[in-house]
Amino acid sequence: MNIQAPIDQQIDARNRRVMVTCCRVLPDGKILKVKKGFIHDGSSKPRWSWSVVGSPYTGLDAPCSFWHDVLCRTQIVTKETADYFYLADMRDNGVSETQQQENYYAVTNFGQDAWDENSKNINKARKFIELYEKKGNKYEKVQLEVNSTTDSAA
Repeated sequence: MNIQAPIDQQIDARNRRVMVTCCRVLPDGKILKVKKGFIHDGSSKPRWSWSVVGSPYTGLDAPCSFWHDVLCRTQIVTKETADYFYLADMRDNGVSETQQQENYYAVTNFGQDAWDENSKNINKARKFIELYEKKGNKYEKVQLEVNSTTDSAA
């Protein structure tokens, strides 16, 4: 399976905005739809490393990082599941075994702070997604919980 990156536009030195709604089937069979306007920051590669490993928006791992970002910002799955899906996506997208292991190690061992920070803005991020689950012969929209204890003042 070839994981596709969104059509997006750079909005500052780090962030990009999705310009066209995009969808994909997650490894668990659910369909995730990301609407125009969702903001993401690609993989969390430090800027100093870009000349060696590439920017967060290039390479076979870039689309995988986008979808990992969506899962981490919306927290519709656990962190462990988001990280596992990221690994599965990299494997499916032809990322080298070495890079898969390095990226997976990074998110599993150093991603908790970002996860915790994202938890403050879940409701804002969830406004830009829809999740569908197969029920019998059709897919039905999943009602996402709204958490009143999240979302920092903008």
